[in-house]
Amino acid sequence: MSFSDVLNSRDKYMLNPLWDIHENLILRKDGSVSAVYRIPPKVINSPDFKGKEQFKESVYATLSSLRDYHDFEIAMIPMDQDIFPRFEKIALDIDWEDGAAPLAEYLLNGMVEKLYESLGTIYEYVYYLVVPLKSIHVSIDLKSVVGQGYRSLRNSTLSLLGFREQVPSNWYEKYQHQERLLKSTLDMLDAKRVSTGENIFIQRLQFLRGMVVDKETEMTFVGNNMENVDEVNIEFEHVNIMKFSNMDEVSYVAALPIDTLPENVSYLHLQEEIEKLSFPVESRFKVQFSTPNGIFSLPNKAKRSRRRLKNTMDEADEADDTQNVSVVRSRFLLEDLKEKVDEDVPLVSYLNTLFVTGSTIDVLKSRIDILFSVFSQLGISLVRANADQLYLFYKNRFTEVLTKSDRNFIQPMSLEGFCENLFFMTKKVGTDVGFPIGRIDYQSDSWQGDYKAAIAASSTPVYVNLLQANKQGIEGKVTNNPHVGVTGETGSGKSYLIKLLFLYHSLLKMQCLYVDPKREVRAQYQKILYELERKQEFPELQEYIKSIHYVTLDAKNPDNYGVLDPIVFLDGQEAIDLADSMIDSVLKENTDEIEDAYLTSIDRVLARKKQGEKVGMLHVFEDMQQSSSETVVNAGRNLWRKSQKSILSLCFSDGRNSAINLTNKTTILEISGLDLPKSESQMDLTKSQKKSLVVLYGLGYFCKRFGERDRTVETMSVFDECWMFNSTPAGREVIMEMKRIGRSYNNFMILGTQSVHDLETEEDSTGFGTVFAFLEETEIDDILAYLKLPVNEETKRWIGNMTMGQCIMYDTFGRRERITVDGMFPEVTVLFDTVESQLKATA
Repeated sequence: MSFSDVLNSRDKYMLNPLWDIHENLILRKDGSVSAVYRIPPKVINSPDFKGKEQFKESVYATLSSLRDYHDFEIAMIPMDQDIFPRFEKIALDIDWEDGAAPLAEYLLNGMVEKLYESLGTIYEYVYYLVVPLKSIHVSIDLKSVVGQGYRSLRNSTLSLLGFREQVPSNWYEKYQHQERLLKSTLDMLDAKRVSTGENIFIQRLQFLRGMVVDKETEMTFVGNNMENVDEVNIEFEHVNIMKFSNMDEVSYVAALPIDTLPENVSYLHLQEEIEKLSFPVESRFKVQFSTPNGIFSLPNKAKRSRRRLKNTMDEADEADDTQNVSVVRSRFLLEDLKEKVDEDVPLVSYLNTLFVTGSTIDVLKSRIDILFSVFSQLGISLVRANADQLYLFYKNRFTEVLTKSDRNFIQPMSLEGFCENLFFMTKKVGTDVGFPIGRIDYQSDSWQGDYKAAIAASSTPVYVNLLQANKQGIEGKVTNNPHVGVTGETGSGKSYLIKLLFLYHSLLKMQCLYVDPKREVRAQYQKILYELERKQEFPELQEYIKSIHYVTLDAKNPDNYGVLDPIVFLDGQEAIDLADSMIDSVLKENTDEIEDAYLTSIDRVLARKKQGEKVGMLHVFEDMQQSSSETVVNAGRNLWRKSQKSILSLCFSDGRNSAINLTNKTTILEISGLDLPKSESQMDLTKSQKKSLVVLYGLGYFCKRFGERDRTVETMSVFDECWMFNSTPAGREVIMEMKRIGRSYNNFMILGTQSVHDLETEEDSTGFGTVFAFLEETEIDDILAYLKLPVNEETKRWIGNMTMGQCIMYDTFGRRERITVDGMFPEVTVLFDTVESQLKATA
């Protein structure tokens, strides 16, 4: 038995190489030191091809500056998300004193449960970049090399004899200058130094892949003794499957190296493809820059390969045989590599290993099959590497570097080609804290109406809290615009999303108003309430429905007379302005004499109101009839008569009834009997349409007062049928007023419309801070233009292939992604089922 056998040096790669950790520095037992950085992923939207290319250039510039360090490694690690703090924060804003509180508790608990049930592990990818500050492979200080080699041998000997060398005191101090220089080099990628705790945790996590981990416990465990970092039982099942056991946790792990890549790696974007998968995959890269000289250098390897290929081609020519296509192609690639060497283009060799885990062998095998299928479509050869599982596992530990003995699965490539993997990017849309409303859809193909399949295929929930749009101090926001536009054709899912957003936000400490011109919401809510009471089920939803204040603007009910009377619910100049607009709309012929008369009458009636009288617009018309002018008397009499038992009675009353309550927490406001023109091009308005416009003026003023009544209370106004307002100047003015008071008064407006053109008009360029664009096939180009996306075949397909329940979400951070809306609770979303039919054979 040789001395090296006694020292176990042949298997030293299986031993723990770490000696100590201080902040982002790692000291190995051979004396080398590496620095670890977390790279915050840049959010780049799916169709942003220009953004991806620009970011690849930034990554290339940064990585090329690491040439002097010779080695580096990149790790894309799926980290478990702790979603409980997310929901604890949203719970702080729930109105627990309101009747909606039981439903809020039911939903929040159910959201956590359903997310874990459907996704299993909820994770996000975290990128780490590791660079050796001093390595025995690149040190030019011979004494340092000898010292490190001696230290490694001595530590092995001491370990054999039961002794252990103490960690040098303050060893990290002499590396701080090197680390600062390296950090400045990585500033372009906004590299963050990891803390000592995070550094310890990611070292430990390599041995706990696929397990449920208590982060604090593991950090304490390893922090107590660095030798605990690899404390886990590793065994094989079915000969070639690694089984990791830690206490009661068990995980099955497969290390899958990439064997061959396509000859053209342009736009490969491998990391982006991995992120699209519905299960976590860890991707590790061990990278080494090629040296210009040496028998094992990449240029010399290429030279030997070119010589062999030339001989092969010469032999084929002599035999008058046809050249093999693969040989010709290889010769071309090698010539290209030679040119890059001559031009001093950075060249690298790297090992790329993917780690897949499963709670059972069957789960692991299923995931491996999916991964092989996806990579096959990308033209990438992935291998099972049964005999190399332990080697790949230990080789991919942090701080390990490639050596001359690492010859399998190594990819030689230019650094520029290496960056085509598209590192350090992710996809995200929505807010960090909010209600889950769906999942990001990573594909551009159509789901053929099966939105459930789209939800199941995604592992990335989308969270939304619209109130954060108006909050300060949220990093990355590009606008504070609080308004939300929802566009799309009928049946696309537009109204479903609007009602979902309304329901979730009505649980918060805010006031919500839903304007329902179709009179469908109240009827459906009451229908569900009746069924629940009859069956004595779901008391939480019953209480929520009962907590809502329902108002119907129906002139057939005398209790509604005067609910929009400007004399009743307004004061001063506001009352005068609204009354003026209403009267002018009703009068067939208005003159200066009549206008002066009714303005004077309004002043007198408002003075009576100040004295405590209950007065309304009918008193204005009665006052006009006391005029000495016959013209004014006739106008007053005409206005009084038109107000009797007509829709005008909602606005013109004697003041006995109260106006609409502005202080109710949640109000559903139905509009009945409005006959509005279908378009603004309609020149001749009927008497009915003129009267309806008067009501619209009143409704607009109410909505404005609702939004600006109290700056300290957030309010939300929902308008699902935008055509009702955009068809007339009066209606457009309502929307304009709501948009103006938005940010300054904490008022959030949700506007639903079929056309994206309704979101921005010539009179107003304010736009909307958040947009959900469902499919409208005749406006695909216009949707792309509004969302500030390039109009090309890829983006058209991205939007044009959306199915029911899918939309493009454009958030306040300027991010755009295709999402699939998920109501999650069918027992609650029955409230949104407003399409009634007598047909039974519907499936």
